[in-house]
Amino acid sequence: MDSQPHIEHILTADGSSSFFSNDYNESYHSTNGAISESNHIFIKNGLYHHSFRDNQRVTIFEQGFGTGLNTILTIKEAIENNITIDYFSVEKHPLDIQMINNLNYIDSFDKEYKSLFLDIHKCEWNKRIEISPNFYLTKIEDDIENLLDENRLKNIYNISSIDVTYYDAFSPERQPQLWSKKIFSHIFKITSDGGILTTYSSKGVVKQALRDSGFIVKRVKGPIGKRHIVIAQKIIS
Repeated sequence: MDSQPHIEHILTADGSSSFFSNDYNESYHSTNGAISESNHIFIKNGLYHHSFRDNQRVTIFEQGFGTGLNTILTIKEAIENNITIDYFSVEKHPLDIQMINNLNYIDSFDKEYKSLFLDIHKCEWNKRIEISPNFYLTKIEDDIENLLDENRLKNIYNISSIDVTYYDAFSPERQPQLWSKKIFSHIFKITSDGGILTTYSSKGVVKQALRDSGFIVKRVKGPIGKRHIVIAQKIIS
């Protein structure tokens, strides 16, 4: 904890861990439940909202690797449902392993996921790593603004298109620059036809920026403690 003194470990309402950032005055997950929130927004309304089952293969892009919760939940689905996933996750400020050891996510899963959870945090950054036979993780230590502006996703990481985007940055109030038309337009360009972006924020400025970028935007029911979340889809007519 000494190396990142501005981040505190907390427990959320469903008993799962999260962190609170004093720099942003905001928690990494909903205080109503970290695991339940991530499952609802990014698994149910992200991974399973996308119609990938024809070929059982999907490319996922995540803004905000954070604690790795979305990643381990997605690995679990990939293994248990035989889905092949290429997962790319961007994080500007990685958490250190001492902090990760304080998290209790794996207590909710079978024991096999404990080692996998540690694997995703210990594996090398900026390199494609096989986490399991059908799950490939590329953690990208970078600022998403630079990453997209310089087209590095395509030129360095060989991403031709994205099927699902998990957009999990700190809120528009805390990081307004990460919720702009500029960024969403870049994501729209490399999203596959029918691909989606899902996020916890249903703020008007977020929905408008997504629409201005070309996405079809709709609100859906949120997790406990949140009325709505947003699903944005790219549809080429």
